[in-house]
Amino acid sequence: MPVEEPAPGLLRIRLPLPYELNHVYVHLVRRQDGWMLIDTGLGDAACTDLLDESLIEAGVQWRDIRDVFLTHTHPDHVGGAREILKRTEARLWMSEGERHWLHHHSPTAHAADWFVPVVTAAGASAAEVEIMDSAFDSVRHVFQPLEPDRLLYGGETISTTIGPLETIHTPGHAAGHLCLYQRGRRLLLSGDHILTNITPNISWISGRDMLGEYHDSLDRVAPLEVDEILPSHGKPFTGLLPWIADSKRHHEERCQMICAALNGGGRTARDILPALWDRDFNAWNLRFALFEVLAHLEHLARRNRVRPIGGTSPDEGRILYWENVP
Repeated sequence: MPVEEPAPGLLRIRLPLPYELNHVYVHLVRRQDGWMLIDTGLGDAACTDLLDESLIEAGVQWRDIRDVFLTHTHPDHVGGAREILKRTEARLWMSEGERHWLHHHSPTAHAADWFVPVVTAAGASAAEVEIMDSAFDSVRHVFQPLEPDRLLYGGETISTTIGPLETIHTPGHAAGHLCLYQRGRRLLLSGDHILTNITPNISWISGRDMLGEYHDSLDRVAPLEVDEILPSHGKPFTGLLPWIADSKRHHEERCQMICAALNGGGRTARDILPALWDRDFNAWNLRFALFEVLAHLEHLARRNRVRPIGGTSPDEGRILYWENVP
């Protein structure tokens, strides 16, 4: 069964995902009055069944889970939240940034009303827009408003039997992503902020420099003394500072590749994709790739390295071209 114990009172459970990235890890940490579940998995039948079996293996009952902590509200982390909260009546902990994002992009806020204009302006064809929006239908139900019992901003301390966990605000991959740090054990639960062997997808959010925020977040965790990193995808690993250096180098190289792709004149974000990836994209990866390029273009524009032609923002509802600044 997929239950590991990195430390006494800390459990790590691998849950399945029906995507190219085929798993997500959730964690259980013991507190004085029960357990805190860190993230929930996707919440589909396969994920819920395996979580059920894993809890039995670990000797944890649903009623023993007194708290649910969300690193962020992407579907593979928040999808099971409503059902788990219903089963456990646990207290919900999440960041103000993720609470705000979830309310703004929930079905009641008409998620497609912001998504379709953005990817259309990015240069996706009508057929591509349709397949991306259809793929999103499978998880659209996940994006419902959640009201936390504990609203977090970073800098809070959560008491546990493995020692206090410090919350660290690390936006970039998500609007209000949180990591958890146990100082005495030099242990970082990194969520999707820092991943094994890969750098996370950087979100594009209107009006924000998410790549710049991600770099700032890396700088926020860099001074921490960390012997082991427990990510949400991939195995535990070491080497925080080399990983941060490699990630920053990767994103600067990607920025340079985007500028090189614009040397021939104005291009849409969709036009730039082949310069960065020599592959065909399924609906989900096309969505991730477009938003990754938009985040990098926003970052470059704020540093006066590129500029948009015929508009000022990808969410203006027109095809938006980009060029290098002379």
